[in-house]
Amino acid sequence: MAVGRWVALAAWGFGVPSAGAAEVTDMPAELGVLGSATYRGSRLDGGLEEDGIRVGDRRFLRHDALVHLEFAPLEGLALTVEADATPAMQWEYPGGRTMLLDPLTGTGTYLTESDRAATEDTGPSSPETGTTATTGTTTTAPAKRGAPGFEAGGLNGIWFGVAAAPFSQLYKRHQAANWRLDLAFRTGSAKHSLWTYNGDRRGSSPGGTALRVAGAFSSDYGVGEPYLTAEWLKENKVKVDVLDANGAAVAKGLEVRPGSTLSSTGGVEIVAWEALEKGHRVAFDLSGTFGYKSWADVATGVYLPDTLPIGERLPVTTSEHVFARFGLGFDVHAARHFRAKFGTNATFRTPYRLEHLYSVYTTPDSWELGWFFTLGGTGAVAGNSADPPRTE
Repeated sequence: MAVGRWVALAAWGFGVPSAGAAEVTDMPAELGVLGSATYRGSRLDGGLEEDGIRVGDRRFLRHDALVHLEFAPLEGLALTVEADATPAMQWEYPGGRTMLLDPLTGTGTYLTESDRAATEDTGPSSPETGTTATTGTTTTAPAKRGAPGFEAGGLNGIWFGVAAAPFSQLYKRHQAANWRLDLAFRTGSAKHSLWTYNGDRRGSSPGGTALRVAGAFSSDYGVGEPYLTAEWLKENKVKVDVLDANGAAVAKGLEVRPGSTLSSTGGVEIVAWEALEKGHRVAFDLSGTFGYKSWADVATGVYLPDTLPIGERLPVTTSEHVFARFGLGFDVHAARHFRAKFGTNATFRTPYRLEHLYSVYTTPDSWELGWFFTLGGTGAVAGNSADPPRTE
């Protein structure tokens, strides 16, 4: 029972977005399948600041679609495949300014002389919204018509993997906990990446291949199922040909390295109602997560509304940061074979620098709201139970 107690205590101290214990450690029965289709949406609202002065806002709206399938040739072993796509993604920068060349530093800035004068006289403050065309102007130029930004979308890649469950409470009645270990590889898509235009919009793929190593642990205590997961998502570098919206080449063979993610997650699923003999179950999922996003080398002008040509032929570095996420979900099982989940979550990220060439950071008031909906099912060949009944 030592492992079971450790899982229960650890799960209360960490969190995971929108997942239930039955799912994170679930495996298909021998010669059985698990399948699901998921829609995920998110909206980020925040700002950009330079030297403590707010120089614009940013809005990020994203819609993701995932189709996941698992097949178990043997009990406790599964082959997995998942299609990961982003049908629509939109970046907007309301109040975005034109970047100026700062003659003192030789780099770019969004600040005008009036901004700097106001800082010296009264300290950092929020300037009037607008743009300026030349260095040295003392007033803020009129705002642009429409917010700068871009749209993106496409297939991010196909995941191929293997999963193993060395321990499970379904194997033995008095097993302390459920384990699930995953290893997966994602294909790349350099020509349809976020760093280059494909027609009138950008792709949504990070560009390169990726490796995912994950582990999940849970324990069934009847009315409550605490769980803990850990995941390392390693993004690999890739060379891309950066094109602008008109199809003109900006940089050939630019080497980018998207940021990798390390997260520790967990939570507890509280059973609200169940009928064990029929396979019905409804549960609330209270969750959260804590993670780290590494630095990244990317193409300029993606995370900022306007940049200078000096950075077009070299990768710019986005700094590392940590994030925390809290979520609430609802998990439904019906007649042993049907499953559904839906819920919401909120994410906060510590402020970080968007491009190393410019002293522009995200603001502390940046928040991301997410929502999701999943439909799935499980089945097995005759003689194998797709969802073994739980023991009291």
